[in-house]
Amino acid sequence: MRFDELKNALKTQIDFAYFIVGKDFFLRSSAEKMITKRCVDSFLELNISKFNVENYSIESFLDALQLAPFGAEKRVVVLSEVNLSAQDQKKILKALEQKSDMVCVIFKYGEVTSQLAKIKDECTVVDCSPLDDEMLRSIIVSKFSKNGIKIEPNAVQTLIDFTNGDMTFIDQEMKKLIAFAKDSKYISEKDVIELVHKNVEYSIFELSNAVADKNREKAIELLDLMLANKESPQNLLGMLLANFRRIFYVSVSKESTSVLASCLGVKEYSIKIAKRMALKFTPKKLKQILDIGGQIDFDIKNSKMDDTDAIYYFVSNIINL
Repeated sequence: MRFDELKNALKTQIDFAYFIVGKDFFLRSSAEKMITKRCVDSFLELNISKFNVENYSIESFLDALQLAPFGAEKRVVVLSEVNLSAQDQKKILKALEQKSDMVCVIFKYGEVTSQLAKIKDECTVVDCSPLDDEMLRSIIVSKFSKNGIKIEPNAVQTLIDFTNGDMTFIDQEMKKLIAFAKDSKYISEKDVIELVHKNVEYSIFELSNAVADKNREKAIELLDLMLANKESPQNLLGMLLANFRRIFYVSVSKESTSVLASCLGVKEYSIKIAKRMALKFTPKKLKQILDIGGQIDFDIKNSKMDDTDAIYYFVSNIINL
């Protein structure tokens, strides 16, 4: 099930095992909290056992599955981001077959590796992939409304754009905006522009757009700002090159937005932006950009070019094409 379906599903039943997976850390944590809250209404510290790379052992994990809850409906056992041996996997799979009514076990991972596939198949899967814009807008408006604050529709979209739809960042920035609007009870698009920190991916979109428009002054200004914010020049070059690679794929593909997003592992929002940018280039020019970027990346890795000089050189070359 998707993250947004979990709340209603928990109203009717609590399953024995859940596998929470997805790139959005905030959604994974929220899913864990929802399940835990549904299972444990008192004595939380006595009714939850959490295991990660620092405290995990298969013996402790299996022992926790055998403990009865104290003053609560169920006991919750959480296993997060542990690299399981083949032997441990077999023991966990055997334990999952027993399906205790006293315990709810949660596996929480950013992605499903081959070693986790069999365990995932024995669980109710909660997909915590990034949410679409419609769901994000609903969550944002609801959050501000609960705090007695009205937010402009354009401000909502700008908040999503600046954070690249990442709920972890959206949540952080909403807290900042709620504190800001404590007295006015209103958030405008101008407030979001002035107060919300732009995700580096959004800045890359802005930079790519400035380059596409051959706006050298704007492009250099954006580069200066990102480097002043301590972004790695080599990382910026990689992200910019990846963005143009995405634009190239979009320009030559006939697949739908949703299919491309799935294939490239990005949000549909990123594909929509790439499609708009693709209109400003020919496939031939995009291939030239990728060739230039690939050569520059090679020169950096072979110590033939300074990485800071390289990112400015790359941008200037694209503008001059």
